[in-house]
Amino acid sequence: MVKKFDTKIPIKDVSGCKNIEVADINEDGIMDFFLSTKDRIQFFYSSEKYSKIISLEGASEEILPPSNYKLGIATMQDFDLDGGLKVVAVYYNEEQKKHKTVMYSRREGVSKAPFWKVFHSKDNFPVVEGQFSSKFNDIAAVDYNNDGFKDIVVVNHYALYHLVSEPLYTPTYLAVVLHGKGYVNKYGIGSSLKMKVYNKKKKQIEYHLKSVNTYSHGTTEHGGAVDHRNVFGLGYTSTPLHLSIVWPNGVRTYIGRKKVLRRMNNMLNPLLVMYRSSKNQEIESFNPMYSIMPTSTLHPWVIS
Repeated sequence: MVKKFDTKIPIKDVSGCKNIEVADINEDGIMDFFLSTKDRIQFFYSSEKYSKIISLEGASEEILPPSNYKLGIATMQDFDLDGGLKVVAVYYNEEQKKHKTVMYSRREGVSKAPFWKVFHSKDNFPVVEGQFSSKFNDIAAVDYNNDGFKDIVVVNHYALYHLVSEPLYTPTYLAVVLHGKGYVNKYGIGSSLKMKVYNKKKKQIEYHLKSVNTYSHGTTEHGGAVDHRNVFGLGYTSTPLHLSIVWPNGVRTYIGRKKVLRRMNNMLNPLLVMYRSSKNQEIESFNPMYSIMPTSTLHPWVIS
């Protein structure tokens, strides 16, 4: 039951939100917002570190459509599981009856805009023959074929389109499913997950964050795609140290490295974390010079 509502300053400069995602976009340890609106992609960064409900006064970043195109719909996920967020956007040109599909990745080591670059682009989009539509009703990102990678489903006025993720090489990932009981809801909604990893390429400790906001991923006003798995993409050069979960009631659960490694790269048999009312700490030591993770070369990732 909702006991309290907290209203902050209304978000400015938002026109017709089609899709919203929550993630730590700028990697500062605080959850941010991604919005797909009628005419652009917008990112809102949180400015209050200790506030669960964030005051947002305007867009922190924007991605504008390519010349002569308008935004149909967009979503944000770590599609190739390299640990970095990607944005997939479908644009349209109504006069020429053309579509363009673009994937953006976040630039590394930059201190000012633009923070995003084009990672991959296709000058088409599968359409029903003779039926062009600029109306996109919904978008969802979920792993339908259980290979660990988020696939994309887009629905427009005429049909449903399935875009399959096909990386050339499989990076390291961990799928986690939360199971609450008692005072914690079944799906652990309201929980936060933090994965501590060692990045061999950068030779530094990093943290990957997840927030369980809903049991549906890729949810818009029209629906969503149900997937209870929370997937951490670790790329090709990171190895896990431990996983910590903070449940909605503040209880913390720690999963050590050995248990995490036993469930790596497995979507069909993910790491199941059951809620316990008492604290369960299990943090193991780790030598960053040792790793059982495979070494691979990152190749271009495509949408087919």
